[in-house]
Amino acid sequence: MSNATTTLTFTTPARTRVHHPVPVVFCGDEWTLQRPKDATLYFAQVVAAGGVGDADRAEAIMQFVNSVLDPVQRHRYFERIIDRADPVALDETLLLIGGLADRWTNWPDDGQPEPVIVEPVQGRPPAGESITVVHDDLEVRFVAHPPKDIVLLFAAASLAVGANLGQQAAAIGLFLDSALEPADALVISHRMRSQHDELDLEHVAEFVTQLAQTWLPGPANRAERRAAARTGGRA
Repeated sequence: MSNATTTLTFTTPARTRVHHPVPVVFCGDEWTLQRPKDATLYFAQVVAAGGVGDADRAEAIMQFVNSVLDPVQRHRYFERIIDRADPVALDETLLLIGGLADRWTNWPDDGQPEPVIVEPVQGRPPAGESITVVHDDLEVRFVAHPPKDIVLLFAAASLAVGANLGQQAAAIGLFLDSALEPADALVISHRMRSQHDELDLEHVAEFVTQLAQTWLPGPANRAERRAAARTGGRA
């Protein structure tokens, strides 16, 4: 048997990336955002059109946020989505992605795009009832409040598709910061890191998974959200 391999050598045309800055007013925050790479923009268009499942949607949204927002903007974005009193949630995020994808795909000849303006879709608290979580053997007892739909999406997708431990830990941390009172979230975080505590990532992942499945919106709500993203992206 031959062990010979074939080498494919190829070249591509030299190209200078054009950043195409777009002014954005995102639920009161004023940003100027630069065009991401083609792959990120392509998946953003698919997400805005509603053509993917929840796991792929969560991954594409996270990729978009990490590619388009700078560190300060990302911190602000995640700060807002874990705040249950703040209007930024999945609807608003999809409108932002859809609006930006439209601007960058249909770049005007004069290079002066209309700003993307995203207003809160409606003032509404996260849906669902608070749940008391109890595990007597691990001495766990706290009240969890329903987080926003986008936090649920990130958590459920990360834990359902076999993401690596780093991704799971990040999604769980986001969920805990959103669903628990600050003191309870701090205690859980410290206990997971303590060498002398039996509470570990697998235990927290289990109750986060069950809570997320309980609070996730149904298919009808997701269909309405996709329709909003398709029609609301233009300023």
